[in-house]
Amino acid sequence: MSAALRHASLILLVLLVAAMAYLAGVALTGGAAPFFAAQYLRTQDLAVAAVFALFWIMSGRIDPARLGLDRAVPGPNAAGLRGAALLALIVAAIGAVGVWLVFSGYGMAVDEHWARSDGIVIGTGRGMALIPEAWRDYAAALQPRFARITPDGWWVSEYLPVNAALQYLGGNLASPLLAGWAVLVAADLARRLLPEHPGAPLVCALLMASSAQLLVTAMTPFAMTAHLAFNLTWLWLLLHRDWRAQVAAMPVAFLAIGLHQAVFFPLFAAPFLLETWLSGRRGAAMGQALAIGAAFLFWSAWDTILYALLGAEPVTVSGGGTGTGTGLLFSRFLALLRDFTPASAGLMAINLVRFVTWQNAAVLPLVLVAAAGAWRAGGAWRAMLTGIVLTSGAVMVMLADQGHGWGYRYLHGYIGSACLLATFGWYRLPAAVRDGAAARGVLGAGIVLSLLLLPLRAWQAASFVGPYARADAAIAAMDADVVLIDAPRHVFALELVRNDPLLRNRPKRMATASLTEAQLARICRDFTIARFADADAARFGLDAVENDLPLKRLPQGCGRAGQVGEASSNASIRAALASQS
Repeated sequence: MSAALRHASLILLVLLVAAMAYLAGVALTGGAAPFFAAQYLRTQDLAVAAVFALFWIMSGRIDPARLGLDRAVPGPNAAGLRGAALLALIVAAIGAVGVWLVFSGYGMAVDEHWARSDGIVIGTGRGMALIPEAWRDYAAALQPRFARITPDGWWVSEYLPVNAALQYLGGNLASPLLAGWAVLVAADLARRLLPEHPGAPLVCALLMASSAQLLVTAMTPFAMTAHLAFNLTWLWLLLHRDWRAQVAAMPVAFLAIGLHQAVFFPLFAAPFLLETWLSGRRGAAMGQALAIGAAFLFWSAWDTILYALLGAEPVTVSGGGTGTGTGLLFSRFLALLRDFTPASAGLMAINLVRFVTWQNAAVLPLVLVAAAGAWRAGGAWRAMLTGIVLTSGAVMVMLADQGHGWGYRYLHGYIGSACLLATFGWYRLPAAVRDGAAARGVLGAGIVLSLLLLPLRAWQAASFVGPYARADAAIAAMDADVVLIDAPRHVFALELVRNDPLLRNRPKRMATASLTEAQLARICRDFTIARFADADAARFGLDAVENDLPLKRLPQGCGRAGQVGEASSNASIRAALASQS
C-alpha cells in the first residue's frame, strides 16, 4: 500500500509538471490556453492536488488508525448491498438538494441549456421546433451556439436527444436519480465480480458516493451522469449469461449512444466486447457488436432522419463539417484529427489532474494496486482498465478541451470502472494487511478527506456559476422586448444567450455579434431594446478574457422614441443587481 501511495504522488507530480509546462509553453508563444482548463487548474485543482499529495505522503509515514479513521471502512462481513442501497439514496438526495442549494436551478453551460431546451421540443411531439415567423431572420443570434437551424425555419440543438428526453421526463430529479442508480449498479457489479468478499459492494459504493465529480455533476443536466448510469447498466446485463439479459442490453446500448454524442458509449463498450469474445462467449459478443453498430449508424444519421420526418431543408450545422448524417460525423472526425497537435498531451495532463482530484483520494493508489492484477485477470477487470486508457487517448486526439465541467466530464462514464478497480485493488492486498488497522486507516482517511473536501468543491462550483445565474435572472427581469448580449471583453457572456425554443420568453436575448447592420437597424426600429455590455458583465463578476473583439455600435437613434436604449439598460441592470443583493 505504501508503494502505491508513493507512485500516486509521483504520477500526480508528473501530471502537474506536464500541465505547467503546457501553460508556460502556450504563454511563451503568445497563444492562449483553453480558458476553463487553465482557470480551473489555477483556482480549483492545484490546492486539492497539494492536499492529495500530502495525504498520500503522510499516509505512508503515520498511522491514520490512531485517529479512529479505520472505523470508516466496512468490515469483511459487512452487509454490502443493503449499505450500498442506502448510500445510493443519499447520493440521489444530495444531488436533488444541490440542484437548488449549489446551482440555484441554473445550468451555466450551453450543453445544460440545450438539454432542457431539447426536452421542451420533445414535449411538443416533434424532433425540432418551428421558429415563429417574426423571429426567423434572427435565429442565428437567438441561438448562436450548437444550434441546428434550417433555412425553412426549424431549429434544435446539434446534440442527440436521449438525455434531453430524460431531463424532460425527470425534471431536476433526473440526474440525481441516475447518479443514485449508478452507485447501486456498481455495488452489485462489485458483489458479482468479487463474490468471496461480502464487503466489496459497500467499499465500491463508498468510493463512488464520496466522488465530488459524481455528486456535483448529479446536480446538473449534463449528459455525463446518464452516461455513467447507462454504461454500468449495460455492463451489468452483458455479464449475465442469460439470453434475456443479452437482449435487454441492446436497447440500453441504443439509448446510451443517443444520449448526446454517439462516440462515447462505443469507446466504453469495445474493450468489454473484446474480452467477451476472448472468453468464448462469441455469440454474445457478436450480437452486442451488431446492435451497437446498428445503433451508431442510426444515431449518426439522426439529423437526416429529422429532416426527412419534418420535410425540413437540410443544413450544415454551426460546428463545422460537411454534409449530413454519418458523412457529417466522419468529416468532423477528420477535421479533429487534422487539428491535433502534441500540445494536446499537456492539456490532457490538466484534465487528468482534474479527474483525479475530483475523485475519492484513495482511488488512484488503489487503482495502481489493482492494475497489474486486473490485466492478468482479464475479463471485465482488464476491460475497465483498457477503457479508461482508450478513451483518454481518444479524447486527447479528438477533443482534449472539455470546456466547462465539474471534474473531467469526458471520463465521467468511467467513474464506476475506476471505483470498481479500486475495490479490486483493496481486496488484492494481503488479508493480513487489508484487515490491519494501518491499511484500513488509510482507506478510511481517504473517505473522510474526500467527504470533507465536498463542501469546498460545492462552493467552488457555486462561486463559479453564481455570477452567471445572477446575471441571467437580472436579464430575465428586464422590461424590454430584446436584450442584446454584447460584451466582447467577457466572451462567456454568450452563455447568457438562452431562449425558450418556442420563443415564449420576454425579453428575447440575442448575440449582437451574430446580427448584421441591417438586422440591428430593424430590431431597433421594431422593438424596445436593452443591452448587456462589458460594464454590466463586470458588475456581475463574469469572467473577463483579453481579446481584440470590438463592441458593436447600435444604429444612430436606437433607444430613442420610448425604447429602453443603452443608457437605461445600464440603469435596469443596476436595479436588477440591487434586487439580487
